Amino acid sequence: MDKIKLLDGAELPTKEVLDKMMDDSYYYGYLGKACLSSSSCKKLLDSPKAYYKSINRKGKEKESAALRDGRVFHTMVLEPEVIQERYVLMDVGSRNSKAYKEALSCEDREIILTKEWTNMEYLVKDLMVCDEAKELLSDGEAEKPMIGEIFGVPFRGKADYLKSDMIVDLKTTMELGDIENPHRDKGWKWTAKNKWHYDMQAFIYTTLFNVPKFTFLIIEKGSGDVGVIEATDEFINSGRMKVKFAVDMYKKYFKDGRFDPNKYVKKAFI
Repeated sequence: MDKIKLLDGAELPTKEVLDKMMDDSYYYGYLGKACLSSSSCKKLLDSPKAYYKSINRKGKEKESAALRDGRVFHTMVLEPEVIQERYVLMDVGSRNSKAYKEALSCEDREIILTKEWTNMEYLVKDLMVCDEAKELLSDGEAEKPMIGEIFGVPFRGKADYLKSDMIVDLKTTMELGDIENPHRDKGWKWTAKNKWHYDMQAFIYTTLFNVPKFTFLIIEKGSGDVGVIEATDEFINSGRMKVKFAVDMYKKYFKDGRFDPNKYVKKAFI
C-alpha cells in the first residue's frame, strides 16, 4: 500500500508516515487523532464519547506511576542507547519536593527519581538472566512502527520487538500469579483479556505486521518473576470481535473525524 488515507481525510505516502512514526510527538500527537489504535479502541469500547474526549482533552493527562515505570522499563530493555537523551535522574525523596518541582520547569528531559530508576534496574537484571527472555529478545527489531487499514479504517501500532514470525510485547505487572495453574479463573490472564483488553492489541498487531504469533513477556514487580504467555487463536479472535465493534462505533458516530456528543445515547434491551 503506497498511500494511507487517515481519519482526517489526508492521503499520505505510507513510507513518509512510517518514517515520521519514529518521532513520538508525531506518533502520539498527530497520529493519535488521525488513526485508531489499541488504546483508542479501548475508549471506543466504553463509548464514542469517551474516545472523543480522550483525543480532544486540552493539556497533558496525568500519567499513572505504572505507565511511567512501564515506559522506563521498555527503554532500558529495548532502547538503552537513548536513555541519556530521554531521562535525567534526581536523587530526592518525593515528586512533591520543592527541588523536584523546580527542576520540572527547566529540564527538557523526563525526570526520574533515583529510587524509581534503581527499582527498574533490578527488574531489567531479573529479565535478562532468564534464558527464554533473552531468546525472545534476539534476532529481531525493537520499537518497529507500522500503519495500515483494518476493517476499512487506518490503524497505527509500534511493536516492542518484531521477529520474523511473532511480536514480543513487554509488560510489567504487580501480580503475575500462577499463570500455569489451569484452575485459576482470575489473575493476569483474566485481567489481560477482560480489563486491559490486550486481546485487541494482539489482533491489531498481528494484522498490521502480518505475523501469526503474539507473545507477552511479563515481569512481576517485587519478585522479579518472568512469565511468557503466548496468545492463542481464541484470544486473538476475541480481540478481532472487540476491534470490529469499536470500528463500527467509530463509523456510526463519526463523520470525517467530527462527532456530535449530544446525539449519542447508549441503548440496549434487557
